[in-house]
Amino acid sequence: MSREREGRDTKWVGEMGDRTNALFETIGTTAILGLIAYFLFWVGPTVTWYAAEYGVSTDAVHVAPKPTDCDFWHAPVGFKDCHYEKWVAAKMAAGSKGCDAKPDDKGWAVCEVSERDPNTKYDSVYVSWEKKSD
Repeated sequence: MSREREGRDTKWVGEMGDRTNALFETIGTTAILGLIAYFLFWVGPTVTWYAAEYGVSTDAVHVAPKPTDCDFWHAPVGFKDCHYEKWVAAKMAAGSKGCDAKPDDKGWAVCEVSERDPNTKYDSVYVSWEKKSD
């Protein structure tokens, strides 16, 4: 009788070990995926995001640094009644048609995202900032 009991106890301990290993593998995988997501979306969100969004390499994405003159802690300290909004321009590859908008005198055509042809190919993406009053 004692041998049967020992066999069952050993089997139970073995099952618990398998469950514990599976739990640690799940936690480890989640932690690694979390670190990758943190890096992609917080450390380098603009370059990586716009490269994927417009189908260009990360070398073809140019991001201007965000100005700090509207920040609360920038001299003089206090509210400045302004903020900056991101402005994105994508240069279309030769022969691509983005939308039906007519280009202005500088050659820029403004296409709303909803009107943009998903098959359009781009050469590069430029991200800059536009100052807005509050």
